Amino acid sequence: MKLADGPKRIPLLITAVTAEKRIERRLKELGIFVGAHVFLVAFSPLKSSLLLEVGDVRVAVSRSVANKIEVVERGR
Repeated sequence: MKLADGPKRIPLLITAVTAEKRIERRLKELGIFVGAHVFLVAFSPLKSSLLLEVGDVRVAVSRSVANKIEVVERGR
């Protein structure tokens, strides 16, 4: 499933990132890469961006970027 469609407060595992190289590089700097564990914390009021928890850090990403990140529920 796409990260943008993921459930809130459920541990997620990133399985694929299909963004452009420069975006993928920036995501990797933020701790968002294949194999990383993330939590979807909240959506913005208009659902144009998402707040993620990656380790001890919270990161906001746009919905368009979140649609390029594939995840599965951790443990499945």
